[in-house]
Amino acid sequence: MAKNSSTNLTIQSDVKIEKTSKKNKKAKIIDEEKEIAQVESKSMSKKVKRKSKSNDDIIADTSPPKKLKKGKSKKNSAEEETPKEEEEEDNENEQFDDTNDDVKKPKPPSKRLLKKQRFEQQELDKKEASRLDTMSKALEYVSIWKHSKNTWKFEKLKQIWLMENLLDENSVPKTLFPTVLEYFEGCKGMARETLLKKAMSVIKKHEKNVEESEDAEETVEYIRARELLQALPTET
Repeated sequence: MAKNSSTNLTIQSDVKIEKTSKKNKKAKIIDEEKEIAQVESKSMSKKVKRKSKSNDDIIADTSPPKKLKKGKSKKNSAEEETPKEEEEEDNENEQFDDTNDDVKKPKPPSKRLLKKQRFEQQELDKKEASRLDTMSKALEYVSIWKHSKNTWKFEKLKQIWLMENLLDENSVPKTLFPTVLEYFEGCKGMARETLLKKAMSVIKKHEKNVEESEDAEETVEYIRARELLQALPTET
């Protein structure tokens, strides 16, 4: 009986030891699982923090740039002014190039302007041709009076032209001026008065020029005016 009781005690003690060992193993396993869970939670929190930081960086990069304050540094203002100055220089150079192009390649006149200029030139040519024709006829008129009085016929318009132009060397040549003076030697009335006023006007103008300047030269017009006064008949 004593042996059986001792064996039972040993068996019970062994059972208790196994139970405690199992409990200890379970506790160790639980503790290990807790530690693993804590480590995993820490690693997850670190990952979350890293992700949040990266997201913040992305948001910061994508956010619009902040406006600069008025108080800029001198360095930045200088850097900003230099491109403006370069742009102004480029514009000036472009304008200079444009002016050069305008000088080298002038714009051709419009058709309307060319037509107007052509018309004006035609009118001038007509007037000059008419003047030359009248002049030649008046000179021929006085020449016929001198050399062929039998065929000569009085014409008032040609005489008026001679009265208006006899002092002009470009209208009455030097070779024909004595003939024109001879033609007007016997003139009377209004013709004589007109020629007298014309000659006196030229002489007074020359005398005024002499008073203002002693170097005033005697013109062909002045010389002819004096000769005309001598040729005109005196009042009776």
